[in-house]
Amino acid sequence: MIWRRKKRKTETHVTEVPMSTLARWYFYDAGLEDPQKMASLVGMMPDSNEGSAMEEEASDQRLERVIPLIPYLETISEINARSISTIQFDYFMENNQMDPEQLEHEKEHIEDMYRQVGYSALLAAFAGALELGIISTDTVRGDIRL
Repeated sequence: MIWRRKKRKTETHVTEVPMSTLARWYFYDAGLEDPQKMASLVGMMPDSNEGSAMEEEASDQRLERVIPLIPYLETISEINARSISTIQFDYFMENNQMDPEQLEHEKEHIEDMYRQVGYSALLAAFAGALELGIISTDTVRGDIRL
């Protein structure tokens, strides 16, 4: 007896998203104060008022899907901020480039900046990935706390 397997048909879907679209999603999803100004600063055409309203609505929908991931994103942002600021300030301490008292005060501000930048980037990245179907929120569960 000879067994033959039927070939399975597989479908491949390729989604091409222009860099300008991803950038615009980032400007809105990251919560930048003025997404239109940022678009202009990087050489993109600003949206019309109607286009801006549509982008805001689309961003709200993308961000709503990210809600289950927020504890994870916050935790990664916190770990990132603490790690990078500690490395940076250890370097300053080893090389006597700053007064230790001033350094401790500055470390809090720098860590907060890294936390905000990291969180914004992760939030926008995950919102876009969910929109494109690259990831799904049903793959991460739990209440992560730091």
